[in-house]
Amino acid sequence: MRLKLPQLVRRSLKATSFWRDYSLILGEFKYFPWIAFGAIAFAFGAALFEGFGFGFLLTFLQSLVSPDAAPFHTGHDWFDVWILGVNESATSRLFRVSGLILISTWIRAVFNYLSQVFTELTQHKLVDSLRRRIFEQLQSLSLSYFTKAKSGELVSTLTNEIGSLRAAFGALSYIVTKGLTLIVYLFLLFTISWQLTIISVMLFSLVAAGLKNLNARVREASFGIPAASGRFTSVSMEIISGIRTVQAFATQDYERQRFYRASSDLLDVSMKAVKRWALIRPLAEGLASTVLISMIIVALTVFVANGMLQTASLLTFLFILFRLVPAIHELNGNVAVLNNFTGALDNIQQLLRTDNKPYLSQWYATLSRAATGDFL
Repeated sequence: MRLKLPQLVRRSLKATSFWRDYSLILGEFKYFPWIAFGAIAFAFGAALFEGFGFGFLLTFLQSLVSPDAAPFHTGHDWFDVWILGVNESATSRLFRVSGLILISTWIRAVFNYLSQVFTELTQHKLVDSLRRRIFEQLQSLSLSYFTKAKSGELVSTLTNEIGSLRAAFGALSYIVTKGLTLIVYLFLLFTISWQLTIISVMLFSLVAAGLKNLNARVREASFGIPAASGRFTSVSMEIISGIRTVQAFATQDYERQRFYRASSDLLDVSMKAVKRWALIRPLAEGLASTVLISMIIVALTVFVANGMLQTASLLTFLFILFRLVPAIHELNGNVAVLNNFTGALDNIQQLLRTDNKPYLSQWYATLSRAATGDFL
């Protein structure tokens, strides 16, 4: 089943830089839209039940910190009376909330499992679909293309770049699923204290703005990796296929220099990219920890001291914030990883282009264009 979106939505998506950068991945979802939708839906379900668990945590902490205080009310009488047991004793309410937290945790675990299964299934179908597209593209090209293109670079695209695509999709799926969880976290933080949440969002936005330039440099450095990898594969294949000629004419030293030079070039561009993306995660951790400590100081000295926030609410807010900070660390790290594979994705897209290659016949060209059609 192929998915067709409304014309306005299609034009809006195509105009975004995210679509231009990752259309190779997103465009393949037209062949298995419901599997991709299932992965997102189950991820959203897991995030939703994690939010329920945090909501019950507020009642749980209130029962521990202030057992004699008025019980927490949601505003729905049937839920407050029959589920939370607001008319029961503090011990009974504690047991009820503990059970609700456990139920939410196990349901979230089931949704996480289903989301992981559907994500892996989407990843394997994506890789298989692109392999078939590349095969059909190569089959339809005329011999004049292969006299100019290096076989090692083509093999590198089918092996190394496809492997990079798999890793890029893993990073992209993590960004999507964790992004849904962050939305739930922000909603809960707003319900507890919108003032503290706005301060947190502003500070973390400054951190994200500071890391944006570094992510752009990682993306720029990634374009040299597939080119160097293709040259290394070409040199390796030439040496292996022509080993008899090498030994017959005693050119081992010359081939050794070619191989070492190609290997060194690949090492240099890889290390250049690694040095940039490896800096993002520890830098983000340091900045986020600074923000977190600042938030604790502000909350205690301003909001709790002036009676604007209860102790149980502050503990719940900080607990969610402590869960939010590592998620932001991982999110920034995966954005850096995704940017590191931009060059590999661009290399595959260039191979699949149909407007700059000679085809065996017009029928082959039409067939190839149909196989590489737009998602939108």
